[in-house]
Amino acid sequence: MKNIYCSIVSLCVLLVSLCSGSAAIVINEIHYNPDVKTEPAEFIELYNTGPGAVNLAGWFFSDGINYTFPATNVAAGGYVVVAQNPAFLQTKFSVAGALGPFNTNGSSGLASRGEKITLRNAANQIQDEVEFALGFPWPTVGDALTAGSGKSIELINPSLDNDLAGSWRTAGSGTGGTPLQNTTLLPALSSWNYRKGTSEASSPVTAWRQPVFDDSSWTPGTLPIGYGETFIATPLADMNGLYTSVFLRKQFNVTDPTQYARLILEAQYDDGFKCWINGTLVVDGAANMTAGEVAFNGTAVSAIENLNFVTFNLAGLPGVLLSNGVNTIAIQAHNSAVSGSSDFFFDARLIGQTGGSGG
Repeated sequence: MKNIYCSIVSLCVLLVSLCSGSAAIVINEIHYNPDVKTEPAEFIELYNTGPGAVNLAGWFFSDGINYTFPATNVAAGGYVVVAQNPAFLQTKFSVAGALGPFNTNGSSGLASRGEKITLRNAANQIQDEVEFALGFPWPTVGDALTAGSGKSIELINPSLDNDLAGSWRTAGSGTGGTPLQNTTLLPALSSWNYRKGTSEASSPVTAWRQPVFDDSSWTPGTLPIGYGETFIATPLADMNGLYTSVFLRKQFNVTDPTQYARLILEAQYDDGFKCWINGTLVVDGAANMTAGEVAFNGTAVSAIENLNFVTFNLAGLPGVLLSNGVNTIAIQAHNSAVSGSSDFFFDARLIGQTGGSGG
């Protein structure tokens, strides 16, 4: 039954892509000529210039690199990085959470003297395209200029026409390629307090999302929580046929939240969820849920099957959303039906990101 639902969801994603017109996602930064030529340090950064989140599921690069995106939500004003080797990018630049790896049609990497990079949506429509070159009028990086060795090129502003060489500049002020830096504020596989959704979690229904709420009577459990999958750490053996939701809360510490430019939530979920940080709603309808309040016995919009972590770039400045010290994250996770579902699960990690365009 879930395979039918998944096909319907995929069709909806395709129709949205066909009707969306010009894309809000732009190629914003390209690291094509690393300082150490034998290192797999290349990457491409995308930026969402639009007013709403974009799901990149099924999008792909048809020129420059080969890579097809899994379900990846990019919030308005959010970034996503696709790396030649994500593990190496984290080692060299401390950048966690990059997608990849990509390959380059059998070559050792992107062309060091320039080439065309084409991004297409799931309907095979061109969403953005950049044909860059090394040297004037393009920014000079890599071998041609010692001061630019190992740097990337980036848009001066993501709203500029990235087909024009004058819209680009040499990125950053250091010797590395990317200015992006990620810090894990809350790791996956953590212990949370949870409450089964057999009734509302509090009265009023919004109280349990606030930092001051007392959840000492809730049950502690390590995520992922759920049923029907081998990786479940905290099983909910009685959920199927009895209740559709689970409420979760977790406290975590942050030192100087103003140092972060944005927050990224990476969630592994089936079938939908909402998220609050310190009482502020940061993931509403983007995670397969209807917008606004959903009752404890409500359901996710549809059944999905995706075991991967999905990226949500959270709206709002970390310095406003987070407190210096103890913070609280609250999750309301739902299955698509009270009975007959093959599985349900949830896990998440929270990342603070510094840098980005112009960093």
